Amino acid sequence: MKCNYRNCYYLIPSEEGNRRYCDDDCYKAEKSFREKGNYANKKKTFNQIEFAEKILSAAYKKYGSQIINSSIIRAENMDWSIYTGTSLINEVDVNIVGSYGYTLFIDNTIKIYKL
Repeated sequence: MKCNYRNCYYLIPSEEGNRRYCDDDCYKAEKSFREKGNYANKKKTFNQIEFAEKILSAAYKKYGSQIINSSIIRAENMDWSIYTGTSLINEVDVNIVGSYGYTLFIDNTIKIYKL
């Protein structure tokens, strides 16, 4: 069996059992490589959440908690699939993004909440 580290081509003898790496250095190098990728994915998601929160913050400052046309928010290219949680406020489902929440209604309107 070949070592699982992407830059190592050492063959692990079959009597070594079910080892995946030839030594600790290969294991640590591969783990470090995976962690860098995981960190990049987390950072990208955090940046999207931060961007969505800024958009909702600006809209809340301008319109308050009025029901407005969602095209105002859509013009900012907010990723609607990004939210940090959901809550039930006044019997309405609210998607939470940081310290703001929003409800997107069927008639293409939106209400923004400051939490």
